[in-house]
Amino acid sequence: MPMRQKRVPIGKRSLVVEVADRWSFLLREALVGLGLEVVITKSVEEARSHLSSQRFDLVVQDLSLDENRQFKHGFELLKYLHSTHYPHKTPVIIVTGTASIDDAVEIVNQYPRVIYFAPKDQFHLTIIRNQFDAAVGRSLSRAPWKDHHLEKPIPQVFISKSFDPNDVEVNACFESMVTAVGLEVRTGEEYTDEAVPEKVQRIIRECDAVVGLFVGEYNTGKWQPVPPPWIVKEVEYARGIGRQTILVCEEGVNIPWKHDRDLILFSRNNLHSISAPAKRFLQALVVHRLLS
Repeated sequence: MPMRQKRVPIGKRSLVVEVADRWSFLLREALVGLGLEVVITKSVEEARSHLSSQRFDLVVQDLSLDENRQFKHGFELLKYLHSTHYPHKTPVIIVTGTASIDDAVEIVNQYPRVIYFAPKDQFHLTIIRNQFDAAVGRSLSRAPWKDHHLEKPIPQVFISKSFDPNDVEVNACFESMVTAVGLEVRTGEEYTDEAVPEKVQRIIRECDAVVGLFVGEYNTGKWQPVPPPWIVKEVEYARGIGRQTILVCEEGVNIPWKHDRDLILFSRNNLHSISAPAKRFLQALVVHRLLS
């Protein structure tokens, strides 16, 4: 199994300014995965304190930096980074879940040090790396940690999931957590065969780990606490060939491994507040050596 080695180069430091704990965690894991040292802050005041006393190579910030989710404090920090009070030309990446396309265009045009504007549901590590490369004028691929880190194959995670339209948001939630930390997501297909099709078996064999994303089924419009059968089959197949598995299960759904001590439960009615399951999910990826 490919294993990433953490090696933080001296002088490559990033400041993350984010109120939400879940996103601070995701951003930290993603940036550490690039070999950057990460400092986390939650307010403009705290960020300015760090910026006035330390040198950073990258700033990643949300725009909504207060309890009311308003942009005032986010723009306050942007203005400071572009003012004469801050002597460095540090590139800035905006990662936000509330701004519009018009906001993005205005910000990029008005604040030249903003090198990328990333909606939270489209945050992708490869894009961030490429934008950072361009901003600092030298590619990370020529950095001294190349042989130890970036040339390693990107770990692939097979997500066994439902293909019901009712489950699109659930799938997107967990898939985005995987891609946000630089892992590649692969999936199978819906089928009714007794055995896992050879095509799906091959994909599972090519992956480093399998996530079983168990949800209830909708029969004639009514929710049933039984997962799609192929998810159970794919997890059983993965375990049978020695693939490491991570089980994520909707509350109330019956699965053969409901007493598994590593089972991660979530509620679809509270997808926007799943910080605890999100952290456990990412911690499971670390345990299985898919993250540094």
